[in-house]
Amino acid sequence: MSDKGNERYWVGNKDTYRNIRLVRAPLTFGHSQFRFKPEKSTTSTNDAKPNDSKESGKTNFPKPLFEPAGGEIDKAIKAMHKCLEPELFAEFPTLKTVTDTEGKLLKVLVLRASATEDVDDELKIHLVPYFDSHHKACQKRFERRHQVLPGELGGMLGWLGEVEDTVDKWEVDHPREDRLNNWADKTLRLTELAEKLHDAWDALANSASTG
Repeated sequence: MSDKGNERYWVGNKDTYRNIRLVRAPLTFGHSQFRFKPEKSTTSTNDAKPNDSKESGKTNFPKPLFEPAGGEIDKAIKAMHKCLEPELFAEFPTLKTVTDTEGKLLKVLVLRASATEDVDDELKIHLVPYFDSHHKACQKRFERRHQVLPGELGGMLGWLGEVEDTVDKWEVDHPREDRLNNWADKTLRLTELAEKLHDAWDALANSASTG
């Protein structure tokens, strides 16, 4: 059962084995974090293929976290494409402005890039929607910083790092929980956006069950 919009969760909640939550300091419109911490039986090493290490002379058995989580991540991406239409931006003008978001959702970047992830026991994936405006900003930055022909593409990781650095200037350098939460929930209205993403997730589930 999902706590619809509760604390910016749009799937599950902090106590469920799987949840998706809008990030308080978003890089783009709809930026969320997927967390998957399965039961022990799900990550049993019995079904894992051994990874032989010549250096240690030992055989390591990685926990199969991506395999059971893959379907959930795919569904989350589909929910994002269903929900995050350009028409929605008018309802969240401040969020649109601070994330420099315009145009069509081109794809969702899937990044296992959480510094707080317990790598032995859980999977934390950032789901970063990538819109037309971000594609243009990425291209302009790449052309500005490197000797390339106009229109040549590249530099996406550099663009992401620059955006994250900008976000960290007010998220990390000014760690006032009350102000940050008020900014996320009252100004950016992420709790309301979480409700819309939850509805898109549920619509996909209902469509699958009746299809």
